[in-house]
Parts: sequence; C-alpha cells; structure tokens
Amino acid sequence: MSFYPDTRLYAPPVTRDGFSYYGNELNFEVDRHRHPRCGSSSLYSLLTYKEPSGPLLTKAGTVAKRQPTPHKDNPAHFYEAQCVHYGLKPYKTKAVAKKHLLAAFNTTTETLDVPPHIVALEHELKKEYVIANEAGKKKAQEEKANQEKQRQILQEQRRIEREMERARKMEEANAMVKEFAAAGIVIAKGTVSDAKGRAMANKPVSDAQLRKDLDALPAAQLRKVMEKLVFGQGTSSFKKAIVKEMAVLKEEQAAKALEAASKPKGRGKATEAKLLEDTLDDLGEYVIVAPYLRDNWSTTVQTSLKMSASPGQSHLWACFDFGIVSGIMRSYHAPPKKVGDTAEFHWKGGEQETSETYYGDENVASITFLGDGRIRGRMFYQSAGTFEFIGKKVPKQNVVWSRYVDSWKRQYREINSRSYEAANRARWGGWHDPGSDGDLTSNSDTSPEDRDLDGSEDDEEEDEELDYYAENNSKLYELITSTDPGSLLPTAGKKKPPGHKDNPLHFYEAQCLHYGLKRYKTRPAAKKHLLSAFNIGTKTLEVPSRILALEQALKEEYRAINAAAAKRAEEECARNTKQRQGQEVQRRLEYEKDRARKVREAKTMVKEFAAAGIVIATGKVPDVKGRPSAYKISDAQLRNDLTALPAAQLRALVEKLVFDKRSPTVKKKAVKEMAVMKKDQARKALAASDPKGKGKGNKVRLYNTLDDMGKYIVMAPYLRENWHDGTEEMSLKMSASPNRSHFWDWFNFGIVSGIMRSYSVPPTYVGDTVDLHWKGREGTGETSFGDDNVSSITFLGDGRIRGRIFIDFAGTCEFVGKRVPRENIIWSRSVKSWKGHYRDINCRS
Repeated sequence: MSFYPDTRLYAPPVTRDGFSYYGNELNFEVDRHRHPRCGSSSLYSLLTYKEPSGPLLTKAGTVAKRQPTPHKDNPAHFYEAQCVHYGLKPYKTKAVAKKHLLAAFNTTTETLDVPPHIVALEHELKKEYVIANEAGKKKAQEEKANQEKQRQILQEQRRIEREMERARKMEEANAMVKEFAAAGIVIAKGTVSDAKGRAMANKPVSDAQLRKDLDALPAAQLRKVMEKLVFGQGTSSFKKAIVKEMAVLKEEQAAKALEAASKPKGRGKATEAKLLEDTLDDLGEYVIVAPYLRDNWSTTVQTSLKMSASPGQSHLWACFDFGIVSGIMRSYHAPPKKVGDTAEFHWKGGEQETSETYYGDENVASITFLGDGRIRGRMFYQSAGTFEFIGKKVPKQNVVWSRYVDSWKRQYREINSRSYEAANRARWGGWHDPGSDGDLTSNSDTSPEDRDLDGSEDDEEEDEELDYYAENNSKLYELITSTDPGSLLPTAGKKKPPGHKDNPLHFYEAQCLHYGLKRYKTRPAAKKHLLSAFNIGTKTLEVPSRILALEQALKEEYRAINAAAAKRAEEECARNTKQRQGQEVQRRLEYEKDRARKVREAKTMVKEFAAAGIVIATGKVPDVKGRPSAYKISDAQLRNDLTALPAAQLRALVEKLVFDKRSPTVKKKAVKEMAVMKKDQARKALAASDPKGKGKGNKVRLYNTLDDMGKYIVMAPYLRENWHDGTEEMSLKMSASPNRSHFWDWFNFGIVSGIMRSYSVPPTYVGDTVDLHWKGREGTGETSFGDDNVSSITFLGDGRIRGRIFIDFAGTCEFVGKRVPRENIIWSRSVKSWKGHYRDINCRS
C-alpha cells in the first residue's frame, strides 16, 4: 500500500472550442502552442513592464558587478491566448493584444476578471475530464490485475515443469550410478581426504596407508615397482616415488576393471590402451553425477561438464556446472593421450547463490578417462571438501568443441583478485566497473525481422487492412464536412492532432477511386462527389464489390509471389551452406598437407644435424632452474656421453681422473672434462670443413661468420611431439646490443614466445655457449618472467646453433636452429624494441 496519492493521469485532454482541459489546468491552443491562463497580477506586471534607464548601481554610485537578468517578453501567441482566456477577441499582433488586455484591466484594483461563460466552460471540461480519468484509471487497474494473475499462473506452470525436470534427472542420475556400480566402479558418496595444491598424486600419504597398499599388491606388480625404483636414478626420494607409482597403478587397475566388465566373457589376448584421439573421449559434453553433492544440495541432481583441448594441444580445458558451483578447469600439463590416463586441473569459478568467486591454488580437480565415453574424477570445493563424481558422454555430432576454448580462457582469466574485490563491493552496495559482461550481440536470432517466417504477423497485418475502410468511413466524412479546425475533436482514447491541415488533392482523388467514383482533378469537386455518395443517415460509404474482389485477387497474387521468393531464398541459403562446408573441408585438407610438409622438413633437419654429429634429446631432459651451470648434467646423459667416446679418449679421461687427487668428486670432474671435449670436437669439425683454416686449428670468430646475428629456423622435437599447433614453424632472431654489453634474442616457439637477454657479454668464437634469461608469454596469454626462465645457445658454426630452454609447464627441452640467409638487414636496430618488450614484462604488468 502506497502512502502517497496516485497523481498519474489516465485520460487524454478534453477539448471544446479551442480550449482543452488536462490535469489541473485549462489551456487554449494557438498555432500548436498551448497556454494556460495567466494570473491577473502576473499579466499586469508583464503588460506594464518598462526597461530600466541604465545599469544597476551600488550605493557608492558605481555599476554593480551582478546585473539583473535581462527581461525577455513572451511571444505573440501567448498574448493571443490570454485575450481568449479573458473573453477578448484573439489579436495576432503582440502590441495590439497587449494594448487591449491593458485596457480591459481595472485601473484601481489592477485586476482583470474572467468572464462567466469561460468559468462555466472550465467547470464543464473539468467535470468531463475527471469522469474520463476515473474510467481510464479503473481500466488500467483491471489490466494490471489481469497481468498479475497471468504472471502467477505462468510462474506456477514453470514451477511444476522444474519439479518434473528435476524428478527426471534424479531417475537418470540413479540409473547412471547403478550402471557404474555394475561395472565395478563404486565412488564415495561422502567426502574423501582433501586434496589441495597442484598435483594430488604427489600429496603426502600416511605410513599406515602406504604399508596397506604395498601389502595388497600382487608379487609380480611389487617386483616391477621395486625394479623401477632401484634402476630409476631420476627419483629424489624413495618414499615419494613409491607413492607416485602406487597412484599410477590404481588408475591402471580401474581402467582394466572397466575394460574387463565391458568385454564378453571368454579368452582373448590383451590389447594395448586405446588412444583418446581415436575414442574422442577428451572432447565433448558429459552428464555428471556427484552423489555427495546430490544428497546435500538439491540443485545438483544432474550436472554437466564440457571439455576440449586447446587448438595448440598445450592444455585441456573444461567448463563445468555442478549446481552449487560452476566455472572453468585448466590442466596443469598437456592433454592426456590414452584411455586410463589422469589429467590434473586447477579451476576457477563461483557459487550460484552467493556469486562468490574462488580462484586459489587449493582449487584442484582430476579426471580419469575410463573409456567407452565414461570418466571418473574428484574435485576440492571449499564448501563441500573433496568429492568424487562420474560422467557419461552425451553423443553430439557436428560440434567443434575447440571453438569454445577461447571463451573458456577468457572466463578463466577474468576470475582473479580484482574481480573478487569488485564483486564483493557490488554485493554490499559499492560501486564497481561492470566491464563488458552481458554485452548483447548484433544480428540476434530473436530479432523481430526473423519472426515472420510462418506468416503469422502478415496475417495480423492483413486483418488490419480489411478493417481499413470500416475504420476510416467516419474520418473521411469528418474531413469532408469540416470547415473549422477546432471542430475536429479526437475520438476517445486518442490524442488530438496538433493542428488541422486539410489533405491534398491526390488524397481525395485516390479516395474517389477507392470507393468506385470517377477521378476528379480539383479538390472541391472530389469532396463534393464523395459527400454526395455518403449515406446521410448512417454517415457511411460502402466499398463496391468489384473493388473488394480486386483487392482479394491482388492479395492472393502477392502471397503466391512472396511464397515463391521465400522458397528461392531458402534454396539459396542451402546452396551457400553446402558451398561453405566444401570450402572448409578444402582448407582443412590444405592445412593437413602443409602440416605434413613442415613435419617432413623438421625430420630432415634433425637427420642433417645427426649426420654432422649433433644429436639432441627427443624427450624431456632434467629440469634446470635458476641461473644455468655449464656442468650440470644427468647421470643418464653422462653415461651416454661416455659410451659414445672413442677408446683412446676414454682411456685418457680415465687416467686423468684417477691421478688427479685435487678433485673432490670424480663425477663433477668427469662432467667438466666432457664439456671441454665437446667444445674441442665442435671447433675441430668446423676447422676440417673450412678450406681456408684446414690444418691450422685456429679459433673462428663469430664476427667473420656472422652467426651471432640474423634469423634462425628452430626445431624442438619434444615440443613438436606434445604440442602440435604453432610448433611446426618456430623461429629465433638474435643480435648483440650496439655497445656489445649483452646478447639479445627474440624467439617464438609456438607455445611460448618472448625475449632472451644474456647474463654476460656476447660470445666471441664458434663453439662458445651463451647463457640467457628470458621473459615472455605462454600460448594461453599468461606472462612468465621468473628466475627459473633460463636458456643457453651454443654456436656450432656454418649457420647452426644448439640450445636448451626451461619452460614451466614443459620442463627443460633442447632445440636446434639453422640460419636463414637474409641480406641488407641491420639486426642491431631491433635490439631497442626487444629491450622495451623485455622490460615491460614484470610483476606490475
């Protein structure tokens, strides 16, 4: 209930003899200008106003700084309306109107009385307006009550539909749980041990649980675990390595149990694990069931999860909606490859009810691909702890899931501390920048232009056209018989036009033809014959039957033409769609051919380097974090280098290590000597291939070969095999600074790109190695600039380089490069822009 009276107006103005009453005042209209009656005292002040003789002065006799506002007199139509308001004739000239108004005033009392007939007219119009306004108000209230009733009915229908949908999803969820249970896959219905941090498999496990898991292992599997731990020299802790192997075995057992349950009983040979690129289980939409969430939150009966790898295969992305919480998952590593593999995720999202966002490091999840379109996973959520869920793939065709990755990336990046604070302020009534959330797209499929395909709106327009003559008979009669503009009163519920203006000749000429009369070239003649054709008693004019028949025939003809045009447009759209699909297939084939060509070229480059004695690791090498050391190397690499040494060199190396008593450890000394021998071999190989320097054994300066400046085509086998998109054409540009204080590189390795800067002065000779620190951006757009970002480049001569780089999510990988010959390019000019990019990437950016 409102405490204030309803002051809204529900009826249009009531008019008579040029006067109109609307709201609380009486107006008179002059040339489309409506003026209320001005009070006699105010009107007398306007009529007797005199301009001041000079500016306003102060008491001291000087001109005041603040002068009164200059007087602006009202227009002529104002005084003409006041003349009518006070019962005088309407004078068009301002001076004459003001003269007669002033003459009508009582000079003694300076007042002007309103004539009785004007007062009576005002009372009558006011009474009519009050009655019309009450009727309009009652009608508006009835319409509002009907709308509220319809809204309540619609709300009740929607509630019933939601209940039915929830019951259906509950049945489907129970059926899925029973299906997984029948296959031997039973998941916890309550919370399990919390898993926070980056990798769940590497979390500490209690000694009792580890001892129980080891006791439950068969003898054959226990022997394999022990052999792997004994001979695997890369493990740093015996206990951590056992925990990791046990997690892998658990996932393999779950995958084998599911595969055995899905196969028919009988003997058969063991098959290899299926590839996810064949089963397509790593992309698509899954129906998710989480029993713990379902039993504790009513909105999580049946939820969904959509996933796809990024186009560059650098990460696996998933968009999930678990009812109480929804958001985006991003894998820590590259997407899994085989059925039975487990992907570790970090997720960002928010609650549905409170809109509170979560983005911390403890938001982790994991998904295991069990094959046959089924997954199993677990997730840590602050309000629910760690819970498990299962999922079954929803078959959908002709959906390119990788197209959704860009929007998922954008949502993932927008959830951070800034958006959290903005949302927090908004919840408590503070201001925040809404950004571009909820922007509407153009060319919406719900635009009014696209709703006319079935002709429903056309039918309504046609019905309106059929009523045209019946509605306009009275209007035409009023137009013909009207002589005074004020006599044209609007009908109930419609506004009166600003001013009457008779229609032109061609209008009446067209009306004569519409009603079956002859065409008359003058307006009076046309109006005369139209008036004579009217029925004086009913004031109506019938449309001849032949005109109605002609109208119907033209309408049918137009419908047929419009239907044919719509059919042609539909066929044209189908042809365009088919042509576009063919073009997309052709572009895809061209892309595959180009990619195969680039792969062949990359393999040729690897073979070429191998023929020159330069063999690089095709897999991951040990991580190198912090500033690089030239003598840091794994045991396996050291063992391979010793095996490749000729017998004479190996004997000399062993003798030197045996008789050198100053070395604290044999291993460090061997590594150092091997690094020196590698450089000597590179210099000797270059001297043997150079006719000018053959037999001299002199060092070749990079200043002469120009290998320390220019563009290189780069090949990194480990990156190419694990990340396809963008790693076929990797490049690197380098140059020393003009004062030769540092060595700078610009690189683009597909999944990461940026700028390298040497720790010391540029290298001088062929065979030298330069250590660098790099800053850049990953393929996801995240910047990387920490001290762990290190790399090194060795100049092998003849336009060839070899190097290694540490990337956070890929580890340390090796690469080779071959120079691209380019002339007339001063590479040192690019150093200034490289410096700017390098300095712009920091914690503030």
